[in-house]
Amino acid sequence: MRSCMAVIAALSALAGCAGPVRTHFGAQSGAAESLALQTIAVSPSDQTDARWPALAAAIGREGFRVDASSPYQLEFAFGTRSARTAILGEQNAVLAPAKRQRLLQSCADRDYRLVVTVVDNRNGDLVRRGWAQESHCHGTSAEALPALANQAVAMLARPVAAGSDLRRARD
Repeated sequence: MRSCMAVIAALSALAGCAGPVRTHFGAQSGAAESLALQTIAVSPSDQTDARWPALAAAIGREGFRVDASSPYQLEFAFGTRSARTAILGEQNAVLAPAKRQRLLQSCADRDYRLVVTVVDNRNGDLVRRGWAQESHCHGTSAEALPALANQAVAMLARPVAAGSDLRRARD
């Protein structure tokens, strides 16, 4: 009986702390899609955002260069919400489903979502949008951001409509 209680206690302690984290990601290409998307402009105010270093690292890793004279403008947005709520789009299409709490999970999940958009400055048309999202119980937005930035920026270089990947991290 004691060994059973010890196993239950150990599982309870570990249930929401560490393990596999699923990163959901996807991309949308616009009518102005460019095969020559190699340089991007980023506003100076975005470069002072606390999230910029993670994005800058991902941009460099994907082979993009930041150049103020580029006709392609990069914009990004980072958000967090309760994972129990879904995000619905037009005609109630589910953009991000609600997540159920796992067995023995010790806290409520938070969703972290990063959206990176590139528009053509010459006409305002969407070139490409990449996004990545994760749910975490104990993991912070700062811990999730590098992985989200890598996936969202990868969607600018190698877009797929939707996908997911597992990584080991603090949940």
